[in-house]
Amino acid sequence: MNSALPEEGPAPRRVLEFVRFFKQYMNASSLVAAALPVPVTALQFIPTYSAHTKFLAVYSSLSCFLLLGFVFYSRHTLACWMFQSPARRRPRFGNFIRLFPLGMIVACCCLIAGYHYLLQGSLIAAAADWVRRGVTVGSTSDVLQKTDYMDIPYALGLAACYIGIFLAAECAFVLMALREYLQDLLGLTESELIADMLGRP
Repeated sequence: MNSALPEEGPAPRRVLEFVRFFKQYMNASSLVAAALPVPVTALQFIPTYSAHTKFLAVYSSLSCFLLLGFVFYSRHTLACWMFQSPARRRPRFGNFIRLFPLGMIVACCCLIAGYHYLLQGSLIAAAADWVRRGVTVGSTSDVLQKTDYMDIPYALGLAACYIGIFLAAECAFVLMALREYLQDLLGLTESELIADMLGRP
């Protein structure tokens, strides 16, 4: 990939240190995002039914680590998609690959909204069920803590949205980090990538 842009001069040391730190931060973020469901669920930062708490933490983290491993395992295929030669490039597909992390961020936000929408409906339905059985409803926390697993309304949808939140966030993190890693591995400079995207020889 040749570039018509001016060649890069020696970068200042502080800039190199910042770039190195940023790339390490991105890679660390992928691991942090994969492990995040455990403390988030245990500390109840996202409200969950007590009967769901333990398995949601396990399934979310397991899914995120499996996704992280699979994406890294597929790095050679992803490199071909992310850094296609101009002769083989399909513009729409290239744009799709570049915007996929953004799509995952949007998906994460939609899943957050979906989870809270389902949770609100579930709490209303659970509280109504308590009233029908003659049980006094103290507060939302009581419903979350004392509802039996088999009595949780929309249980499957809540679990799917909850796990999906972390999976979408992890996917966005790991794809952005992987692109940086592959760029370094292939020895591609920012100038070359920009020139290539602009269609310059």
